Amino acid sequence: MESLDLKFDLDESARQYRQNLIDRLKKDANVQQFLQKNHLDVSVLEKNSSQFGRWIKQGRICRDCRGLNYCTNSIKGVRSDLSVDGNGFVSEVYVSCRFKQVQNQQMAHKNNFTVTHMQGRDYLLSFETLSSTLNDEPREYLLAYGQAVSSLGLQNGCLFYGQPGTGKSTLLMALANEHAKQGKKVAYVRVPLLIAEIKENLNDDEYRRLTLSRLRYADVLFLDDFGSEAATAWTRDEILFPILDERMNNNKKTYFASNIAFNELVDRYSLDHSVASSVAARRMMDRVRTLAKPIELRGSSRRHAPK
Repeated sequence: MESLDLKFDLDESARQYRQNLIDRLKKDANVQQFLQKNHLDVSVLEKNSSQFGRWIKQGRICRDCRGLNYCTNSIKGVRSDLSVDGNGFVSEVYVSCRFKQVQNQQMAHKNNFTVTHMQGRDYLLSFETLSSTLNDEPREYLLAYGQAVSSLGLQNGCLFYGQPGTGKSTLLMALANEHAKQGKKVAYVRVPLLIAEIKENLNDDEYRRLTLSRLRYADVLFLDDFGSEAATAWTRDEILFPILDERMNNNKKTYFASNIAFNELVDRYSLDHSVASSVAARRMMDRVRTLAKPIELRGSSRRHAPK
């Protein structure tokens, strides 16, 4: 069988453009450095002028870039580069830029989250980033911040409670990131969303078993918006209580955040206030009290603070 000849003749203008490109590439300091580093002859430019041309253009764009928010590449933070194999064959590859590499390092701990409702920049929250505004914070927040930091070295977690928008979830996420950076397996869920997801997957026994198992046995568990879910006997007795009972019995560190005052959570979970329901609520809150130290966060909502 005869081999196919896939060579195409270029018209005069295309040939002139290609030759001008090769001439420019030969004079380019970056190209010269690349050829020298990889022990390549300048003749390689004849076969790979398009790849080298794109490489130079990409390098120029990325060199002047101010950060990921300004990236214009089709995949943010990813740029094209050139690679040379053992036979001197040049090919285009895609690599993370310097900004993306820094972000990847900052987000490496995300792999230690077994279940998570955190998103995007939530994983960049830390006590270091929060400390930059401490001089402007009220005394109540400073006390809660200090107790959150102190809890890192303790066996028990915290239950932050107070009005919406006072910074409870922010502290919780900073704590979750810190524990994950220490190599702990972390689960972070917003309780109303957790309940909704389980309801959506009621027919998927494997999903429910795996999710609840991860919440029971995570090294550190974070339950945000605790008490804000549509409380029922099912959510209390079949979902939350088994998780908290398992964690209490095995001394598993657990944190909570709630918009409901700590002493009102028993009423929240008493439902119909029958004797049986009240006992069930007290049993569950006894687990919460054993697992976490109540810490009140007072103040106005940060979400509506003047800018």
